[in-house]
Amino acid sequence: MLTRKMTEEMQRIQKKLAHLQAEVVALRQQPGSAHSPSPAEAAAMLDESSLDRSRLSPGLIKKLRKRLRITQPELAALLNVSIAAVGFWESGTVKPRPEMRARIIKLRSLGRREARQLIEEAAKATPVPKRRGRPPKGQ
Repeated sequence: MLTRKMTEEMQRIQKKLAHLQAEVVALRQQPGSAHSPSPAEAAAMLDESSLDRSRLSPGLIKKLRKRLRITQPELAALLNVSIAAVGFWESGTVKPRPEMRARIIKLRSLGRREARQLIEEAAKATPVPKRRGRPPKGQ
């Protein structure tokens, strides 16, 4: 009796699993329907009211940077600001301007991989300035 109930339950679970697997395949075949939003899409989903309610303190900026495992220069490149600005924000000397505040809050939705990808894209887009001054010794 018990074995029969267990067999029936196992068959029911297998049918459910097959159904769910078919759904996953169908969703993967639909372009853009079941994917996690890109950083740009995630930023667009945040409305102004959620930005106003969001807390942003020097400690939270530093925690965000540590969670994403990025350095101050990398965060500066990500936000297109100077390294000093990031240091001032984290020390509490200066508060970010409203548009920078919004950008920092939007970064909260990123994961480490997405942040790393954006940093790499920013590095490719930013040209390396030519060095001025005297040539190095030996030339």
